[in-house]
Amino acid sequence: MSDLSAPFDQTLAAVSKLLLVLERAGLVEQRREGARRPRRLVVAPLAAAEAWIARYRKFWTGSLDSLDTHLRSNGKDIDGQG
Repeated sequence: MSDLSAPFDQTLAAVSKLLLVLERAGLVEQRREGARRPRRLVVAPLAAAEAWIARYRKFWTGSLDSLDTHLRSNGKDIDGQG
């Protein structure tokens, strides 16, 4: 595990806690190979989350662009000043 935490400015305990959280969330899998415990990223949940975010990003970008257009057409800046 220490070789996994080496590139990061984190303690081994902090990296271990993060990996446990990621495992519980189903984003990382661990298996045993003798004394080693290699881990791998599970991509499917991330792909599903990205698809969900992309749908809402498109909606909110369009909505906020419309709000900006409306405010500017009424002589207001985005912060309501103008």
